[in-house]
Amino acid sequence: MIKNYVFDFDGTAADSMPIWSSAMIKVLDQVGAKYSENIIEILVPLGDGKSATYMREKLGVTRTEEEIRDLIAKYTTPLYHKEVQPKAGFVDYVKLLKSSGKKVALLTASTHAR
Repeated sequence: MIKNYVFDFDGTAADSMPIWSSAMIKVLDQVGAKYSENIIEILVPLGDGKSATYMREKLGVTRTEEEIRDLIAKYTTPLYHKEVQPKAGFVDYVKLLKSSGKKVALLTASTHAR
C-alpha cells in the first residue's frame, strides 16, 4: 500500500510553463540574443540554471550565468505569487490523500521560491 506521495510542482501540480516561456523570451530580448523560433522548446525543459549555460555557450550571451538566472527570477518570481494556480483537481486530490492518512510532498527544482 502506498503511504507517501511526491508531486513535482512545475507542470504537474501547476501549469507554470507559460510563465517560464514568457520569462525566457524577455531575458533573451533584454540581453540582445539572437534565437530561433523553437528556443522555448529548448530552454524551458532545461530550467533556469542550464538555460543560463545554454544562453552563454550557444547564444553568445555575455552576462554571467548568475546574472542570467537573476534575470529569469526577476520575471518569474512575481508571477508565481500572482498567477500560477494549481491544476484542476490537484488540491482536492491532495486533500483526499491527506484525509486518508497519506503523506504528501511537493517538490520543485525551480528557484522561484528564493
